[in-house]
Amino acid sequence: MVLKGASMGQKQLNDGRYQVDIRDANDNRLIRIFGSEEEAKLFESDIIKTLPPKGQRKRHKKNRCTVEEFIGQIIADAEKRLEKNKAKHGTILRWKSNLALLPQWLKVKPIIKVSEADCEKFLQYLQERPHFKSHGAGKPSKAAEGTTLSDDTIAGKFGFLKAMLQKAVEKKVIRLNPAARVKVPKAAKGGWGAQPIEEEDRLKKSELTTVMKKAFEVLAAMFFVLFAVMALAGLRVGEARTLQIEDLEFDYWVGEGKDQRRRPRIYVRRTDTAGRLGPTKTWATRYVDMTPALERILKWWIAPLPKHPQTWLFRTDELPERGTARRKQIEISAKKYGIDLERHGWCLSADQIKYPWTKLMKHVRLNRPLCPLNLRHTFATLALEAGEELIYVSKQLGHQTIVLTQKIYAKWADPESRGMFASAMKALHLPTILPQIPASPPERSEAPTHSDDLASLPDLPGNEEGSDRKNSTS
Repeated sequence: MVLKGASMGQKQLNDGRYQVDIRDANDNRLIRIFGSEEEAKLFESDIIKTLPPKGQRKRHKKNRCTVEEFIGQIIADAEKRLEKNKAKHGTILRWKSNLALLPQWLKVKPIIKVSEADCEKFLQYLQERPHFKSHGAGKPSKAAEGTTLSDDTIAGKFGFLKAMLQKAVEKKVIRLNPAARVKVPKAAKGGWGAQPIEEEDRLKKSELTTVMKKAFEVLAAMFFVLFAVMALAGLRVGEARTLQIEDLEFDYWVGEGKDQRRRPRIYVRRTDTAGRLGPTKTWATRYVDMTPALERILKWWIAPLPKHPQTWLFRTDELPERGTARRKQIEISAKKYGIDLERHGWCLSADQIKYPWTKLMKHVRLNRPLCPLNLRHTFATLALEAGEELIYVSKQLGHQTIVLTQKIYAKWADPESRGMFASAMKALHLPTILPQIPASPPERSEAPTHSDDLASLPDLPGNEEGSDRKNSTS
């Protein structure tokens, strides 16, 4: 039977429960059953609030674009923008990877028919999906028994679907993002995104000394210099690998007259993702100070190198085979930036530094897993420990805002006082010898008396005789 005074979307079932049958803003039919009339009305009210005004509700759209087709269009548009440096190759690769991991039933579903229940089903699919381990280059990955995806990975994969559905809202393909209200479990460390690092995530001074000395002894000189750049300048791995001779400014001067001084620096403006040169992670270029130790290392390293501006600091002649995806990206970037592959080769790839780093870690035996990114954390924490300002470290790292730097490295941003506040307070000549405070305050009914203690108060401004009279007339 239909409820009295209720909309046609509500009815009471024979067992006493209440059913709501309604279409949402994306024209998806929703059928829900509730134990009370109040719950049914509340659900229907929430859906109605998201609907356009009557007369503007376009039902049964002809757009039958599937989820896979829509995301494919988004990726194709990004690839066009990539040619103009308005998109990142790494982002496109992640989108393609995430699209491939979507279950088939979700790929073929028309995007206008994706419901909140579908999003919840996809979240459950991610939570039950096993973790796949790689078994070497060219070999298919295999599911590891008894494992599941981490909460961070689940948040990232589900966030991809949510972001793509939001793009569909922005393009007016759908009116409402069905994934907006789905709750994703937070990771134990605080959720998806940048997290504060711990003591074990960086190298102490003594450990850094050991690592750099051992790198000089057991690694090729090129890898020693590469790791030194990351540890002493705070560059990201891709930023350090793509440095060229022209990015080193040893004779940069600041100031005027007697205050003029030399301030060597590194120009950070590019990164490499799977062979494709592009802008840095934050899209912005920056200059990074070069410490005296790093300056000596770099001058020693580039002395025998060709003096051409496009000479790579960390060059490799082992280019991928022709026709491979990475080789195609290298050739596209070389043509775009005018780099002669025969003459200059290409920069080291991310894979080419994995073995030297693993070898180095085996020799130093730090008893904890570290990766090259930890050298960047080392730079930031040691700089803050030395007393550098947080905003300076933030600019050196290339963070978009100081808030991110504070979130990650707040534990080390604890500089010692320079005594400025203490000096300012001393100049005020505040009283330092005060009367003894009574053990118990006087009763409220007692009138204040002029005691010897009160008479011993120093004559501070406003305590002079007659000051109350002056204040009352002002």
